[in-house]
Amino acid sequence: MTTDKAFEQMKLAALEVKSLLIDIDENIHPSVVEIEKLAKAVDTLSQELIIYKFLQTQKELSPSFNLHLKVMEKANSVTPTDTIATSVIKETANAIIANDHIEGTVNVARKIEMGLNDKFRMINELFNKSTTEFNLAIEQLNLFDSLEKSQTYLDELKKLYSWKDDHELTIRIFQLNNKRFA
Repeated sequence: MTTDKAFEQMKLAALEVKSLLIDIDENIHPSVVEIEKLAKAVDTLSQELIIYKFLQTQKELSPSFNLHLKVMEKANSVTPTDTIATSVIKETANAIIANDHIEGTVNVARKIEMGLNDKFRMINELFNKSTTEFNLAIEQLNLFDSLEKSQTYLDELKKLYSWKDDHELTIRIFQLNNKRFA
C-alpha cells in the first residue's frame, strides 16, 4: 500500500466522521445507534491514522513486501470485512506498535519457533536464499490469529516459490505453523 492510498483512505474515514458529527449535531438527542456509528467511524479513522503514520515513518519494510501483500490478499480473503491490503498493513502496524508497548494493539502470544539449522535451510531452500523474504514470511505468519488463515498463506507461499509437497522443509514449516496453534 502506498502512502498516497493510505492518505486517501484516511481522508475518507475523516469525511465519514465529519458527516456523522454533523448528523449528531443536528439532532437534539442522538440515538444509541447514531452514537455507535460515530464510535465505529472514529475507530476506523484512528486505525487509518496509525497506518498513515506507520507508512510515513517506515522508510522500507522490505523489497519484497508487495509480493507478500499479494500472498496475504489471498490468505485474508477468508474474512472479507476489510480491504485486504489495509488489513495486512493494520496487522503489521499493530504488531510493530505492540513491540513499542503502546496500548490498544493486537499481539498474538505464540510465535513460530525453530532452530538455527531449520532457519538457514529454509532460507536457502524455500526462500531462494533471501533472508528478508524469509523473515517477512515468518513475521506475517505470526500475525495470523487462526490456523486456517495461516495455512492459506503458507499454501500461497508454496505456489509462489514452487515448493514440493513432499519436501522435508515444506512439511517442517507447515508443522511449525500447526504447532503454534496447538
